[in-house]
Amino acid sequence: MNLARSLTPPDPRLRRHASADEYSEFLRGHGVNAATTRNYMQVRERFIGIYPDPEDWFGAPLAERVGRLPGEGRAGMTSRVSYKARSYLYFLALRGYAWFDREWLVAMERLHVWGYLAYTSLGGAADQLVEEAVRLGYNRPASSQGVKWTLSRIYLHSLNPDITAVGEPQLDALAEAIRSFSGRPDRHLFFGSEDGYRNAAKGYGTNLHLLRVLLFHRGQIASEPRKVMPLYASRPTLKPRMEAVVGRYLEERRRLDSRPATVVRLDLTLRRFIGWLACEHPDLELFSEVTREHVLGFARSLDEEKNWRTGRPLAPLTKRGRMSNLSVFFQDVSSWGWEGVPDRPLLGSGDLPKMPERVPRYIPEEELGRLMEAIRLLDCPYQRAALLIARWSGARRDEIRRLELGCLDYYADGTPRLRIPAGKTRQERMVPLGEAAAEAIGEIQALHAGGRGLRGE
Repeated sequence: MNLARSLTPPDPRLRRHASADEYSEFLRGHGVNAATTRNYMQVRERFIGIYPDPEDWFGAPLAERVGRLPGEGRAGMTSRVSYKARSYLYFLALRGYAWFDREWLVAMERLHVWGYLAYTSLGGAADQLVEEAVRLGYNRPASSQGVKWTLSRIYLHSLNPDITAVGEPQLDALAEAIRSFSGRPDRHLFFGSEDGYRNAAKGYGTNLHLLRVLLFHRGQIASEPRKVMPLYASRPTLKPRMEAVVGRYLEERRRLDSRPATVVRLDLTLRRFIGWLACEHPDLELFSEVTREHVLGFARSLDEEKNWRTGRPLAPLTKRGRMSNLSVFFQDVSSWGWEGVPDRPLLGSGDLPKMPERVPRYIPEEELGRLMEAIRLLDCPYQRAALLIARWSGARRDEIRRLELGCLDYYADGTPRLRIPAGKTRQERMVPLGEAAAEAIGEIQALHAGGRGLRGE
């Protein structure tokens, strides 16, 4: 097949139609019967009659190119020929005669093209990726669907079946196309409803994240995959003057180099507090009108709030975190002397919910032995090393994720030690490490492909 080797789409001026003989030969080669072949050839003739230059079709409105929108009957199709000519369009891509814009690829929730792509090198690469996903603990049917969804769209845009050429630029571009599509006022038309669009967009993000994880484990991309949940609904402005202060405060915290996760938590807490004030004290418009009694009333309301996932009361740590965020906010803005805020802190450390002191859980030796044996039998060296490091060093999950390639060191007597990178405390740490964990790190260092797991220095 005439397949391009670059992930950059060719010049659109090179798009062209295929001959009737070439298309009919292709259909016969894929076992299409004579009657169906005649039907496909008639559709091709009609499509070429309407769009003699392929660029005429690519320049048409998106709804016309999709061809059949959800909920439309046959009589109501926007453009019936585009719907019926999809097989011909896929064939043009397989021959290198056409490649598709990402907007069309996003609007097409289902592309029935894998029956053709399975015969290319992309089919074998997809099967291998699915096996790797299963070894990582993913569900096989869902992994197969997700991998094929993403690879088919990358291929139809670039015409390159080489999975080893796929990197972060291609994944980021597809992610940006999905985000941009959310700005279309007619997006719901392509998915039946606004809920249909949201469900599809969520599935798109899941599929794309899966491929990122698989390529990250291969060492093919360097950035650690992170799933960011989209905010589909815009938040109404409840207290404009308060929210202006919050926006200014969050920008100031970013300027002061606060951790991004800290800024997000502050944002969520302050928005919840404003929402509570809007319901309970709608007459208040400025933070300077907020008193200590108001804040303590918000604290009491947390005792009645339920966790949206479990339906259970909020955990003590969650309540303490929210009140701590409010306390820090009022301390900061009052000390900075801003207008429209209280001139003194409204909460002290004694007002925060008390945390229960936890006793570390003892794991009986028999259970620990079974656990360690299961860890040693893991196929993935990165999973095995991460768990062994946690077992023998006590490092936190986030600290293990951020370990660098040269994290393994030794004391003067030869005892291994682990160099943990600086985190929220801004300080690096050195902790003793067990031999099993040190051997696991050495194994990763030996096969390190650049940027995967343990970061290079």
